Amino acid sequence: MSVLFQFFEYDITFEDQLWSIIPYEIPRLASYGVDALWLPPATKGASGIYDVGYGPYDLYDLGEFDQKWHVSTKYGTKQQYLYAIECAHKLSMRVYADIVLNHKMGSDDVNLVSAIKVRNNNRNKRIGKYKDILAPTQFNYPVRHNKYSAFKWTGDHFSGVDYDAFTKENAIFKLKGKAWSKRVDKEYGNYDFLMAANIDHNQKDVKEELERWGDWYLETTHVDGFRLDAVKHIDSKFYKDWLQHVRKHNEFAVGEYWSGDVKNLLRYLKEVDYQMCLFDVPLHFRMYDASIHPEAFDFRTFKSGTLLERMPQYSVTFVDNHDTQPDKGLSSFVADWFKPFAYAFILLQNQGYPCIFYGDYYGLKSGFKGIQSIIDQLLLVRRDYATGIQHEYITYDEYAFSRESGLAVMMNKKEDHYTSMYVGKHYSGKRFKDIFSSAIVSIDENGNGYFPGKKQTLAVYIIEH
Repeated sequence: MSVLFQFFEYDITFEDQLWSIIPYEIPRLASYGVDALWLPPATKGASGIYDVGYGPYDLYDLGEFDQKWHVSTKYGTKQQYLYAIECAHKLSMRVYADIVLNHKMGSDDVNLVSAIKVRNNNRNKRIGKYKDILAPTQFNYPVRHNKYSAFKWTGDHFSGVDYDAFTKENAIFKLKGKAWSKRVDKEYGNYDFLMAANIDHNQKDVKEELERWGDWYLETTHVDGFRLDAVKHIDSKFYKDWLQHVRKHNEFAVGEYWSGDVKNLLRYLKEVDYQMCLFDVPLHFRMYDASIHPEAFDFRTFKSGTLLERMPQYSVTFVDNHDTQPDKGLSSFVADWFKPFAYAFILLQNQGYPCIFYGDYYGLKSGFKGIQSIIDQLLLVRRDYATGIQHEYITYDEYAFSRESGLAVMMNKKEDHYTSMYVGKHYSGKRFKDIFSSAIVSIDENGNGYFPGKKQTLAVYIIEH
């Protein structure tokens, strides 16, 4: 019955001091049944206090050193981060750290290397010949003075870059003597390269350093697991080996493999020997499609082609996240009217590991107000009623299900409708009440009820006490 909470949105600012907010907010979340937090990247980014965390500069700087114009990260200092984790643990909440091991940004210097340009739409196709470029690949960390690690990153530790500091040219350059990893997504021919200085995960020194860092991170922060960024761009063997190395106490891991094709997710899970879960991106896109094109969407296909359908034990279900919010790189924000449906689905049905998005709960700085009160009510229903055998009643326009623990859910997109659902003979003669309205349903001698649902309005019925 675990519930994960993504405790950030993209537009949170340094002034918000996220790490300091957490100790005050999580007692309430815990009381509603949230028992795990996904926190944003805590490492120092290339843009300092303006960096969301996905432009990693120094993995060992958690807001401790005066690098990139400030000691703090966007979210606060190392001390504040560790205290937030400590507070979560006191409430028996697990904490998952967001880590970015695909690339590095904000180098301290450049290296003279030989490289060749490749096509953006097919990274296997070369353009021209090898030439010398000045690659932003030298990371010395002079302020840190070798504390925690004396490792210095150079051109030898990367396979590609997207900038030549000599000509000021922006392009994808593959470094001489390097090859793109084969065990990555096949979009653009080979999607090893995503951005910036692309880490070569097949390089022995790199693998050893990132394993040392993983050990250090767990020992320093005591987090309970990881959210792994951009795994489709990283050799799958790297994370298979890395997780085997750093795991000491069966730490949880969930990967972000951004693909709407469940075949890619299934292939990746097999390649990493099922050592992590994955965010159910195909399910997100089903929700988005249903919300944007309600008349054309067929609820009978709601779970079709999703990880929830194929391997639910590895599915982390979510409605939206920091990438899908409006005006962001992967913008596909589920429409307002459908969000209650989507959260009822991930929180109250019997499969998947649900993740709540900060922006859907508290709102977004860009304007969306959030649906905190609705999510709170659904969390309480999940905590108290979402157990027992599940029965589904699905048509083109409706997705309804019941649980034999005193719960019935109606999601109807076209018109007002009644659906007969079985809730269990042990509720014969009892009454169920919709938590969002005054609707009452009596259960007959066979354990069935005739449940009403209004157009585009969520109805959640629980046993009346």
